[in-house]
Amino acid sequence: MTNFDEKMKQLKEESIAEFSLVAGTIEEARELIELVKSNGIKWFSGEPIDHMSEYIYKKMQTYPEKRFVLNFRNGFNLKKQLTIFCTWEHR
Repeated sequence: MTNFDEKMKQLKEESIAEFSLVAGTIEEARELIELVKSNGIKWFSGEPIDHMSEYIYKKMQTYPEKRFVLNFRNGFNLKKQLTIFCTWEHR
């Protein structure tokens, strides 16, 4: 089982509240987004991740000093579903 799978299992079992994955390159961000899509996870706002992909890639190109951080949280939205949101951190 991969680290992502283990973290997702812990999140669903509520043994952890949240976890984050960091992408330093656009390729890593693409891999993260594919991982999210393949697991059926949506943004906390309820939008599919496809709507945010281009925004993320453009921001990474514009601000190479920042890294994309994808935060996974269980019950973050009103429907108490597994959701994600992103933040940015300096390298």
